[in-house]
Amino acid sequence: MNTIQNNVAETVLYKLSQNPTQANLSKKSLSDEKIQTVAKQFEGMFLSQMFGHMFKGLKTDGLMGGGNGEAIFRDFLIQEYGKAASKAGGIGLAKSIIRQLSTMQEVKND
Repeated sequence: MNTIQNNVAETVLYKLSQNPTQANLSKKSLSDEKIQTVAKQFEGMFLSQMFGHMFKGLKTDGLMGGGNGEAIFRDFLIQEYGKAASKAGGIGLAKSIIRQLSTMQEVKND
């Protein structure tokens, strides 16, 4: 795992520790807006991971390409691709997460 992937994993763990999870959903309800935001962020990170694996096999040009700078830029670019894809509708993962979290919240609040 590279440093970008480690940072993403740490960010997810931090956000999960800061947001109500299934264990404490009964204490307070998440707003629909917050559920949508977290679901979109998760989908963006998931897509970034998928795009990262797709780009691993691509070679860089010998004359002007390669090096640490390009690798770092590519990681940032892939993260932005994931965010943009999620904002543009994604692959439906965010919708599924929203539906599941809303259902879990309704069950806990009943």
